[in-house]
Amino acid sequence: AAEEAIPGVSSDLIVKAMQGVHPKASAAPIPFSAEALGRHLQKGDVLLTLGAGDVWKVGEQLLGKVDAPR
Repeated sequence: AAEEAIPGVSSDLIVKAMQGVHPKASAAPIPFSAEALGRHLQKGDVLLTLGAGDVWKVGEQLLGKVDAPR
């Protein structure tokens, strides 16, 4: 995004906070794809997508609601 980064705020900070409640929480390496994520998700998992732009499409692709990129 065009905004300046906030010092001390990162995806690692979010993951560490989530691990306090759910020890198996983890971040996906960047870049990632819906196909790659789909291979690792299991029934009952929760996928949280955060970011600027069209990162929301990954969740939609996993649900089959939009076409996967070619």
